[in-house]
Amino acid sequence: MITFQPIEYIHLGPLAISTHALLMVTGIAIAYWRLRVFVQQQKLSSDILDNAVFWGVLGGIMGARGLYVILNVQLYQSAIDVFKIWEGGLVSFGGLLGGLAGAMIFLQVKKQPVLRWLDGGMLYILLGWAIGRIGDLVSWGEIGSPTSLPWGMIVNGDVPRHPAQLYETLLLLIGFAIIRLLHSKGYLQKPGTLFSVSLAFYGFNRFIIELVRNYPNSEYLFSYNHFAQLASTVLFGFGLLVYLVSKKRLHV
Repeated sequence: MITFQPIEYIHLGPLAISTHALLMVTGIAIAYWRLRVFVQQQKLSSDILDNAVFWGVLGGIMGARGLYVILNVQLYQSAIDVFKIWEGGLVSFGGLLGGLAGAMIFLQVKKQPVLRWLDGGMLYILLGWAIGRIGDLVSWGEIGSPTSLPWGMIVNGDVPRHPAQLYETLLLLIGFAIIRLLHSKGYLQKPGTLFSVSLAFYGFNRFIIELVRNYPNSEYLFSYNHFAQLASTVLFGFGLLVYLVSKKRLHV
């Protein structure tokens, strides 16, 4: 077993920086940097990218918070409490859907080829998410279920647990690398195919991870594992449907 001491904050003088937030921002920055290269290769507009990312991030925050509030409405006594996002309470599924919706609406308004943009966007979301999950590992959030495996991690005298955060990072990186390789070899070239495969893979990844994730002291009124696996199945199915439709398109 591995004894692990979480690092929740990095102290720089009087400043205390959340390691989780730091790695999330790092993941977003690296994903944006690589997406910018992709956009240039596809001869799309960098100015459009910057605005699409802005609306995507804004939509992601709204979606993540909105879904959390819906799933935990019993916690909120007034409408003002809903906006206290600094107190925590975000759901990644809402963040993903809200982010995609925000970017898609902007791209549609600007009369852009939405699927071509989503192809790169969803692929590099996988990369950014993988890096962000390292923040969960370091700060010991989104913990795994108890395990007797030799790499089980013991934190603060708790029982050994699966490093579910590390599993997810590795699985996302493997998926990202394979999908990107396929695209570089000439596959997944039709608009929508790269997006759909990346989305379906994220659904598959999340379904698998939920098998070893635990939610002790959960505020949810139901089994969040079951909700997450249902949502993951829907994402996988939708990604597969979009892939089949995109593959039949006659024009690129």
